Amino acid sequence: MDPSILGHLANFLFAAAYLVKDILWLRLISMLACFIMIFFNYYTPEEPLWVAIFWNSAFIAVNAIRSMMLVVEKQQAKFSEVEKEMYDTIFSNLSPVEFAKILRQGYWKYFKPETTLIKQGDRPNSLILLYNGSAGVSNDNDNRIIELRDGAFIGEMSMVSDGFASATVTANTRIKAYCWSLEQLDKLFRSNPNMKSAFQTVIATDMARKLKSR
Repeated sequence: MDPSILGHLANFLFAAAYLVKDILWLRLISMLACFIMIFFNYYTPEEPLWVAIFWNSAFIAVNAIRSMMLVVEKQQAKFSEVEKEMYDTIFSNLSPVEFAKILRQGYWKYFKPETTLIKQGDRPNSLILLYNGSAGVSNDNDNRIIELRDGAFIGEMSMVSDGFASATVTANTRIKAYCWSLEQLDKLFRSNPNMKSAFQTVIATDMARKLKSR
């Protein structure tokens, strides 16, 4: 067999690793490519290229450690039926591990009918996901703008503009909601910028859906 085939195969695997979405598979494929590169750099030259062999071994060790950590994190990302429904219908663009981390920052809360969730002119300090129930959005003139139902976010504009609420949101029915402190989310996202981008995509999708329903 032509020894150069090993070099081509290893680099093909490196390229393939960057095409997969799952970070665990990316690391596993990269490890396989590094193993092949070790054989290539040992057997192909007249003398083994020990520098290349050393660094490929180091890359294998780093990826192996990170892969084990990812497996442990995935095992910890166990969801209840309700949480799994939230993930499948709203947060599917996040990884299960990312969603688990975001869930840990929040809590369930119930609102009675006629409860004001957000008042126009106030600066919201929490983000609310309406899981079950409905809420009405109105402005200063008491003009009804939109009705929010299951899966809608309340207070999401504060994440985008960090400003004041442009409308009042009132519970029409008894509401079961999942709430996050905006301060806690900000702390989480400062150390996880990729997670923040994925979460903002969820928020943007919700905002677009609201605009269409007006």
